[in-house]
Amino acid sequence: MNILVVAPPIYPVPPYKGYGGSERGIYELCMGMCDLGHKIYLAAAGSSTISHPSLTLIGFKSETPWEKTVENKEFVDKRDMDKTELDRNSELHAKVMQEYDAFLMTRIKELISEGAVNVINFRHQSQAILDFITESPVPLVFSMHAAAFELDKRLYNSKCTVTVHTQSMKDLLPPEANVVVVPYGVTSDGVPFSEYTLSQLESGERLSLEVQKQIYAKGQDYALSLGTIGKHKGVRTAIEIAKGNNTPIVVAGTPTPRFAGDYENSVGYFKREIEPQIDNDSVYYFGNADEKTKYELMKYAKYFIFPAGYEDKRWKDTFGRVIAESLLTGTPVLVYADSGGSVEQVEHGRNGFIFNTVDEAIAYANDISRIDREYCREYAMENLSSKRFVEASEKLFSSLIAN
Repeated sequence: MNILVVAPPIYPVPPYKGYGGSERGIYELCMGMCDLGHKIYLAAAGSSTISHPSLTLIGFKSETPWEKTVENKEFVDKRDMDKTELDRNSELHAKVMQEYDAFLMTRIKELISEGAVNVINFRHQSQAILDFITESPVPLVFSMHAAAFELDKRLYNSKCTVTVHTQSMKDLLPPEANVVVVPYGVTSDGVPFSEYTLSQLESGERLSLEVQKQIYAKGQDYALSLGTIGKHKGVRTAIEIAKGNNTPIVVAGTPTPRFAGDYENSVGYFKREIEPQIDNDSVYYFGNADEKTKYELMKYAKYFIFPAGYEDKRWKDTFGRVIAESLLTGTPVLVYADSGGSVEQVEHGRNGFIFNTVDEAIAYANDISRIDREYCREYAMENLSSKRFVEASEKLFSSLIAN
């Protein structure tokens, strides 16, 4: 098969500094499909470093100086940006998207006219893409990486198959749409495992992170919250749960506005709800964690807290990649019951717990030591692997081409 995969244009594939779960998934999909013998064309940020003999990168370079993350490999911390700066940043972001649309449509039409591709997988959404759906001469797959509460009517099209990562997300979408579940997953390559929590280590000599050294010196364990900081991710709730369990919590990530006008629920939320609680005793703030550091934080954590949607009931996570990553390191999870597709990764009482209230989560946290950390890793490797994601995608693409 010759497949065009369309990624968002902002962060490179694979992502740098650990930021970009969608880009990490796109990287694993493209590499896996190439390894299976397929030809991949990837439209993505020009700073992407993905490489394979069977892959052609169609790199986009913006003419607009959007923020600093388009081409800059240093992750930009947005905590100190004021509302005016963030809104201006959003305006530039919109301009970049318009540039990408024009670039994308030109390249797509060229590839189709050359007969170079026989299926297109959009993992990015824009108005131009939605308009193209109705006129495409080749089969299309529109993959949802972000939560959505309704589908654009242009997706109700016989030429377009909509994919979601979990059954929970499919259940939220209208039955008249052509929605298929393609199970998501993560690679276990290079992911460390620890059968011990921080306080159970015989020595702290191998600890590489200062925050772990500080907590270890006190003979304590820690809970972990890691990812984008915002009301929709429920970080304040994660802190409340850890405090209720008398366990220090490490908060890793940065507040990131999702759209223009999102200041109050991102940077504003951090300044109001999170920053005042940071005391380097009960609450430690780590900042953004790159790929290696993320796993170092995960593997010694007592438990990982994922309360997405608890504070903003409209939010639903499509999968919650960090949950699978945490389980791979051996760390059990506490996941909010109405967080979306995330709960499908949890075998309640075996690799973590699903909670409905803060009090319930605290009670489960008190019982977390009975979870077998080896089982957490085994479960993730058997049920949440990137291999199943690649194989399910291959099966879908080939069936669409055949029909």
